[in-house]
Amino acid sequence: MPKRKRQVLFIGAQGKVLALDAETGGELWRSKLKGSGTVLLLRDKEQLYASVSGELWCLDVANGAVRWHNKLKGLGLGIVSMCTTAEAEQHRAAYVTIAETMRQQQQAAQHASTA
Repeated sequence: MPKRKRQVLFIGAQGKVLALDAETGGELWRSKLKGSGTVLLLRDKEQLYASVSGELWCLDVANGAVRWHNKLKGLGLGIVSMCTTAEAEQHRAAYVTIAETMRQQQQAAQHASTA
């Protein structure tokens, strides 16, 4: 029987990011970012973006290690809104694959009808 992939719940609170086992609630890892402000999160594949107090961190989803940190100088201490292009790129790749498959099927059908 194939092993089920662990479902993880990421939470941001009081300047920290935690990863919890979604089934048991057990803590997998914890990363301290800054202060005690509200933490906003965005997951993008194997990266987890976290913002607090006007700064931005990129964390590794597997262990919470900081990949990079940007103080976003000159932008103040407000809420940081985040968005990535990864989801759109994944869908684009799927559409290209479907389109190519359809093209190959049409080409094969045309070849079969002329043979």
